[in-house]
Amino acid sequence: MKNTAPWIADMAELPYTDELLYDPLYSIELSVHYLNFLYSQYKDWDYALTAYHRGMGGLETYITRNGHAMSEYATTIQERATEFDGIAFVD
Repeated sequence: MKNTAPWIADMAELPYTDELLYDPLYSIELSVHYLNFLYSQYKDWDYALTAYHRGMGGLETYITRNGHAMSEYATTIQERATEFDGIAFVD
């Protein structure tokens, strides 16, 4: 997102322009830095993934409405991650 990407790029010590967001490798790198930041903030994948999907403010709204951070997005990502556990990816 254009409102999140500049501060993530700054935090990751990466250059930033709006055009770079269309570079898949750059976008993936920002995403990984952002997920790392969120996980270090919350120490819980449900919280981190829901915040990644909804924004940090959206996470708080989700928790207020549902009483937990285990969103469908967080659950789906974690279930799919276990499908690939132990698989080695090579070029």
